[in-house]
Formats: sequence, structure tokens, C-alpha cells
Amino acid sequence: MKKTIRLFLLLFVIFISCSDDDDKVIDPVELVLDKTELTLSNGGSGDVVIESGNGDYEVTSSNPRVAKATVSGNVITVTGVSEEQMSTAEISVTDKLRKKVKIDVTVINGDVTVDLLVSPKEVELDLAAYTEEEMRDTISITSGNFDYVIEVLEGGLDFIELDESLLAEENKFIVIAKAAGEAIVEVTDGKNEKAEVLVKVIDTTVELKVSATEVELDYTLQDEPQVVISIEQGNSEYKLELLDNADEFIELDEKKLAEEGKFIIKAKAIGEAKVKVSDRRGKFVIIEVSVIESEIGSLEVDTESLEFSTLFDEQQIKILSGGGNYKVRLGNRIVAKASVDLDVIKVSGKMKGETVLTIEDAVGNIVEVPIKVTAPEYALSLHQGGDLKEHYFAYTNYRTRTEEEADLKSLKEVTFEINCLIKGYRGLQTFMGYEGYLMIRGEGDQDGVVRIVSAGDKLDIRSINPFPLNEWLHLAFVVDLNASTNAERYKLYRNGELDEIKFVKEEFNYSEINLNGDASKMGGKFVVGLATDQEWRAMQGVVSYARIWKEARTAGQIKSNMNNLVETNLDKLVSFWNFSEGKETSVIHDLANDDNTSDLTITKVKYSEKGYEAVPVKLDDFQAKGVIN
Repeated sequence: MKKTIRLFLLLFVIFISCSDDDDKVIDPVELVLDKTELTLSNGGSGDVVIESGNGDYEVTSSNPRVAKATVSGNVITVTGVSEEQMSTAEISVTDKLRKKVKIDVTVINGDVTVDLLVSPKEVELDLAAYTEEEMRDTISITSGNFDYVIEVLEGGLDFIELDESLLAEENKFIVIAKAAGEAIVEVTDGKNEKAEVLVKVIDTTVELKVSATEVELDYTLQDEPQVVISIEQGNSEYKLELLDNADEFIELDEKKLAEEGKFIIKAKAIGEAKVKVSDRRGKFVIIEVSVIESEIGSLEVDTESLEFSTLFDEQQIKILSGGGNYKVRLGNRIVAKASVDLDVIKVSGKMKGETVLTIEDAVGNIVEVPIKVTAPEYALSLHQGGDLKEHYFAYTNYRTRTEEEADLKSLKEVTFEINCLIKGYRGLQTFMGYEGYLMIRGEGDQDGVVRIVSAGDKLDIRSINPFPLNEWLHLAFVVDLNASTNAERYKLYRNGELDEIKFVKEEFNYSEINLNGDASKMGGKFVVGLATDQEWRAMQGVVSYARIWKEARTAGQIKSNMNNLVETNLDKLVSFWNFSEGKETSVIHDLANDDNTSDLTITKVKYSEKGYEAVPVKLDDFQAKGVIN
């Protein structure tokens, strides 16, 4: 019995091992050779390099009495063996995926003339190439009458050099870049047949540019003055050098120089300093740094008010004087956003409305700047006519945010809101949610029921009454997992009123809501307008906005904020996507999160199975927002 069990286990392991091997998928590539023609003499050999293929190469000759071939690694060696005046053969090369390429071989003896052929006939070399190897190329003589002579025609030696060390044995020579220009290399064989190779030498070296060449570090503005310098353009392998006695006044942080092309200049003492930035091509710039301590005065800015007619266009406020270490805050963080860069405040409008920007310095001086955003309000039409694959949808992923906001992975209360206009009933069309986790969608082609389902549809909630077509509709799905019954845990509101629902299945209950969704389903993406890659699940309509709150919103809260967000306490607002950009864009900004990690990316249904490629919507895809009475 023990022997039988051991044998069974051994066979099981072997079976699993074989199954694993069978599951390995090879991504096939084309079989490519560096040449497909060779001219040889009797006893002469030539090499052909396999530039790409799928391994396990085999070679066969159509006529072994004319030419033979062997393969070692990715090099095929062909040898001429015919004593006839001229004869031909084909060498077939195949790889493990049975991809095949042929090499035409001509073997000549005695007084026979063949065409002189070279490969490639044209070469481009770049002086800015990263390695010397990339500044040269090999030319192969694939057919000819031997006794080859290589000559660079008049003027060409100003731009290239030749390496003929491979010519006698391998019928190859190398061209090497010297200076930008063009050269013609002439090849002549023993029968005075000629061929030419055009060599173009270019220089893509660029000037070195940095984000600032004059820097002022002020101890009044910062306790530890510093500035980040970005290399905006250059030729890699950047080096920094403190000139003269610069190390007395500043120090450098180079931790991000190699990977990100950024470094930090930090103040040490009041004075003047210079930093030299150079790259591998010898290009350089000098950054002049002044470390100062200005006098503290009253807080003054160059702007009395700001007005934005376009969303997400930036304007700047210059601080003329003040006590340094400036901080800003907004009365309404949904209307605008602001950030401080030393003595410059960058502001942009996010949504139509008004707010006040408060600027404060280190000694408590305050200036208030009124902000008005007048950009018109829009909604975005996801519906793009009869071809469902041309419809838009939008998605995001919370994985980056949840690294910083861990509570978003275990919510006991959550509210999902969407304001939209639906143009037709279509089976399982998507409103919003997570595929295979928590989805708010339509039910069928005719009945227009709102359906909310969990993974495997084990929790299946449906509205009793159909939703209307061609009029603005607000849906809010409220989850309160602290409640004791399903009727209290899960509520659906339509246009601010509690909607009548039925529980078709109650085989599952959420213990918490994770905004990462299920990573095995669409990568855990939160979606608006489509689930999976099935085009018939695309929304047939227009979206005004979508929101997520980390609280169970009340009927009063939902109704009063249904058309416009009037609430000022927004601590529980996780995301707010206002489909109101009003310009060509592939992004719908999350107005509740300014670090862009939960912005929606716009794509088309046809790209849901091709990497979710971002697609910019057109200006005429936007239409006026509707009002729900």
C-alpha cells in the first residue's frame, strides 16, 4: 500500500510539473537575419547573424554539394563546397516555433562575374549615441567577386573612419562616426564591380537646460532655505560641481539626480555661490545662487482678486513682502486649489463658484484674496451613437490613495452618487462601481430597473420602478453596515427621495467596503459607464457628476446637494468628479483630492480589452448640465 501511494504521489508531481511547463506561454517574435544572400568561393565561408528568433535553430541546405551550413548560438556559418564554375543553393533556417527564413547562396569558381551587393546600403550614425558601439555599424558584402577594395569618396573622411579588419576573412567592414555630415563608401571587387554605401552622421546632442539659472534662498522665507532644480533637457550622465568657495554657502542633495534628473540646493550661510551642471556630451550650465536674509515687513501681494473663466488654468500671486514660511487655505477646497512655492502662490479654478484664499506668514500677518470661477457648467456625453464600442467610459484606481488613507479599505459607511441622463434601456448598462465587487447597473433591455449586486450576485438589490429616459436622474446608494437589518443597511435614493427596492438575493452581506475593489476584476478599477470589456454594458447616456462619501448620507443631505454642492463641511467627501472640464481632455479631475491619484481617466469601450488607453473627448461631447426638480 505504501508503494502504491508513493507511486501515485510521484505521478501526480510529474503531471503537475508537465502541466506547468505546458502553461508557459512564449511570446513569439519574427525570425530575422542580418543578411539573406551570400556569395562564396569553393572552401570559402561566411557568417549570418540571427538578429531575432525563438531559439532552437536548425539549418538545412537545399543542395549539400553546393553549400553546407552549421549553427552555433545565433551565428550561422555557411561554407561553399562546389567546384563548378557557378552554382546556387538555399539554406533554410527554422526556429522552435517553425518560423522560417532562407539564405540564397552562390558559389563561384573561375571566371564568373556576379553582382556586387552590400547590406545595408544606407547607414545613419548618431554622435550623441550613448556608447561608442552605437556610433559604428557593420557593412556586409553579401555578393561579389572577391579581392575587395574599400574607399571613402572625396570629403567623406571628414565625417567617418573605416575599420577593415574583418574584410579579408568575413567580407565585412565597419564605418565609424567622426563628425556630422554625409560620406559615400565605394566598394570595388576583383571584377571591377562597384557598390556604394551612404553613411549619414547626425548629432542629436541637445543644449543642457535647467529649471532655473538664478536662485535666491532667503532665510526670511524659510527656516532651512532650499530649492529643487530640475534638468529639463540634456544628454544624460549629469554631474554637479560647486565652483570656487561655494561649499561655504550651499550644499547639494543629489539623491534624485540619476533617476529623476533633479537635485536640491540647500543654504548653509549668507553669501554668493555657483553650481556647474554638466552632461556626458560636455554641455553645461552655471547656476548662480544668492543666500540672503531679507527684512520682515507687512504681508503684501501683487493681486487683489482672481477670476477664472476656464477650469484648471493656473494663475500666480506674487508675494511682495512678508514674514516667510507662507501657508495658504481656501474657504472651499472644491472651487479652487492653491499651493505655495517660496514667494509665489499658484492657484487654479476647479468648479464654478466663489471662495476666499487666505495667505498667512510666519509672524501671523494675513491677506485674503477673493477667487471667482465663472467657467460654465457642463455634462459629458458618454453616448456616441449606435456603435457601443465608440462610447466613452471612465475609470480610476484607489490603490495609491489607500496607501496613505488606510480607512478607505475598511469603510462601514459609504454613499455612491451619480447625476446622469439615460437615453435608452440596455441590458446591464453600467452606472458606477466595481466589477465583481459592488456594481450599480441597469437590469434589462426593457424594464429599466436599477440593480445593485455584490460578487457573484449573491447580494442582489433591485428597484421596483424603472428609471426614466431622457430626463436628468440622480441616484444615491447608501450603505450603513452598522445597521441591524438589510433594509437599513442598504438604501437607494432617486432624485433625493427614498426609492422602493426589493432584495432578490441575500446570500451575502458586506462586513466592510474596500475602495480598492477586487484586484482580480478589471484590476480593482472604479468605473463610470462600463464594466468588463462587454460593449453591451456601456452606459447609454450623459454624466453630470459622480461622488463618493465615507458616510451614510441622509435624505436631507442628498436632496439639498443634488443639483449643486452647497455643503461646506466636506471632511467625509472622498471623491467628486465633475464632468465639466469643457475642453479637449482625457482626464476628469477628482475635485476632492488635489494630488491627482484618483482622477478619472477617459477611454473608449473598444480599449477596455487593449490596456485602457486614454482618449481625449472633444469639446462638442460636452453639453449643458440639467436640473432635477
